[in-house]
Amino acid sequence: MNIDIENFKEKGFAEIKDFISNMVFIEEFKLRFFKFIKAEGVLSKYNIKNPAIRASLMFFLPNEDVFNNPVHQDIYAYTSEKFLKFWIPFTIVDEFHGTMQVFDGSHKKGFIPPDDYSNNAYPTFSDKTLKKFTSNKTVLNFSLGSILMFNPLLLHSTVTNRSSKTRITLGLDILDLATIVDLDSKNSVYKEMERIRILRSSNRSQLASY
Repeated sequence: MNIDIENFKEKGFAEIKDFISNMVFIEEFKLRFFKFIKAEGVLSKYNIKNPAIRASLMFFLPNEDVFNNPVHQDIYAYTSEKFLKFWIPFTIVDEFHGTMQVFDGSHKKGFIPPDDYSNNAYPTFSDKTLKKFTSNKTVLNFSLGSILMFNPLLLHSTVTNRSSKTRITLGLDILDLATIVDLDSKNSVYKEMERIRILRSSNRSQLASY
């Protein structure tokens, strides 16, 4: 579904609310998707014993740059050692309509501490750090019905929506409750992730746009 945002300021978020009101099937979709990946053997392949699923519906307005995500790893909700990400577009995604770009193979480096904090809303990476991965950068061009499963430590970022339509994607996380991370361990990489998450939340709380 595409949302025509002509005269968007006058309409406010009416059209997005209309979309959400017609999205009562999201919970049902989550359950069906969960049953699907279980039947396909995804959970057993990654040895996920006590799975939990969570969802986030994301809207990207035309020419919106302020709230785009810079290059990052999904460390801000990394609560389980076994964690799978699914990215499901509900609209066309490409370089014009907006999409996601990924740095192929970057997850193999594990957790990469951000080293650029110039963006108070979202810690990211310096050009020096990203230079190691730019040769493997891929901009995703997906048709409707496509789904991307990826490691949360894969470096990725938003590609701005330059169309006149709002881009909509659904993010689904599968976590294993049997492998909840230990934030009390002094040497835990997850403790550092949590520190960065808290810092980002604190910085955002001081920004008017958030």
